[in-house]
Amino acid sequence: MSLPTWTPGALSSEAGRLEGKYWRMVEAQHRVSTL
Repeated sequence: MSLPTWTPGALSSEAGRLEGKYWRMVEAQHRVSTL
């Protein structure tokens, strides 16, 4: 699999999107564990 060449803007955008998804997952697990 060949990786695309990222521009700094695209890279930070993708990183932010993945980080947001990760934090929502963590937050959901935290809510479930505190019920």
